[in-house]
Amino acid sequence: MTMLLSAFPNQYNLNVAERMVERWGTRGAQLPYLQYVSVQSTNTLVHTSDKVSTFGAMGEWPDGTAIPIDTALAMGLYTQTLKRYGEGFKVGPMLVRYGSMQTVMDWADSLIDSAWVTLRAAFASLLNNGFSASYAYREAGVALISASHTTAGGTRSNILAAASALTFSSWDALRQVAASHVDYRGKLTPLRIDQMIVPAELEVVGMQIKGSPMEPFTSDHQINPLAGGGITMDEFLTSATAWFGRDSTRKNLTGFVGLEYTPGYYREQSSESDVFYGKMDFSYGADDWVGLLGSAGV
Repeated sequence: MTMLLSAFPNQYNLNVAERMVERWGTRGAQLPYLQYVSVQSTNTLVHTSDKVSTFGAMGEWPDGTAIPIDTALAMGLYTQTLKRYGEGFKVGPMLVRYGSMQTVMDWADSLIDSAWVTLRAAFASLLNNGFSASYAYREAGVALISASHTTAGGTRSNILAAASALTFSSWDALRQVAASHVDYRGKLTPLRIDQMIVPAELEVVGMQIKGSPMEPFTSDHQINPLAGGGITMDEFLTSATAWFGRDSTRKNLTGFVGLEYTPGYYREQSSESDVFYGKMDFSYGADDWVGLLGSAGV
């Protein structure tokens, strides 16, 4: 993300702005949610999606007859709306008059950190609320990660049948849930999870499962068939036991950025104070659950 300097007219204010730019450049490179959320720039306040599932299985087309026509099955309406975020601080004349520049620079750092925390917490909330029945995106009352997603003639799941700690066996079990995925028509459309997403408490276990060429937690040195693929650790995941798998070809966790993080400044004449602030517009949500699987752990 970029920042604009034009709002700061004099050298004092420019120094504060440059400090904010430098801090955001460092912080902006540390956003792990970009590894599991598709974030796009936008100039539209409201985004509405009416995604469709796959068509039915291709039917036989007898020679000389019209090609069979099918209708895509709609999954339901989904809407994301941009929200505005902002935070600021006031620099009184005494701080300027007596050269307390370091205090102001510390405040500028903290202001950038507040935006960084807001972004990380907002996007991590998609997973933190993933097992909650109150989180509804297209199916009212159905969690993002659930065994009760509706399909033609029944339900389908993107969760383990029983909550399990992250182990070699449970990761393999989640892989098999993905492989048996069916679409809204009930047609087999396997998913292939290639990314593991974990909190800090499970990072080492995740690295042992995904990073070792030999099967972990055993003494017979068998080859690890589950090695490889990406692992993303996000400290803003609030559960120490929940873990997730993702088919990275599915871009269903989404975000839209209308106004990138931008600093602002104005002079408050009544108090002879300088006010510095940062602002941004963004939204976040789950366009669909397909491609994300998980377990609440134990």
